[in-house]
Amino acid sequence: MVLNRATERRRIAFLIGTLDVGGTERQLTHLLTNLDQKRFEPRLYLLRGGGFFEPAVIKSGVSIRVIPYEGIHKVWSWPFAVQALLADLRAFQPNIFHGFLFHSFTYGTFLARISNIPWILAGRRGKSWRHECNPHHCLLGRLANRYIHLHVANSQALTTEVQRLENVPENRLCVIRNGVEVPGEEACDRFVSRERLG
Repeated sequence: MVLNRATERRRIAFLIGTLDVGGTERQLTHLLTNLDQKRFEPRLYLLRGGGFFEPAVIKSGVSIRVIPYEGIHKVWSWPFAVQALLADLRAFQPNIFHGFLFHSFTYGTFLARISNIPWILAGRRGKSWRHECNPHHCLLGRLANRYIHLHVANSQALTTEVQRLENVPENRLCVIRNGVEVPGEEACDRFVSRERLG
């Protein structure tokens, strides 16, 4: 995919489970509603619609797609969810995929790879998936980490933990303390990030 910087906006696909009340959901809403839409074309994918923050995102003009997903334990919904998300990603052709929270950045990473999205980001919150002691989670996490270009965490402690427990290289880790803005030297350096993302 060749991007004409003079005429085209960078297309960003965001994926999260829901926009119900929560810290990550609030941070993502803040990001989406303040993103410069002259430079970026965001599209938000939700696994469940109708959350508390959804009206604010809609009001900002960001496009929202709700995926027909019934939950991790309702396996009959998986093929429909995968088919819907893949079809929309291929039509949208984003330059960047950014998944927030575990299931979005793991399963989403695989679909982003299949869709040939050039850059894959993971929004990391809380703690490493290694704490789950769940073989399924560990397998998903290890496989996804192979393809994630940048892990964006909201604390230095989390990046240290991810680097130690998941063996993620330091150059694939970034701290933005509230998950959105760049407040100072300890957050992602904008020039380094720009170079990483082309």
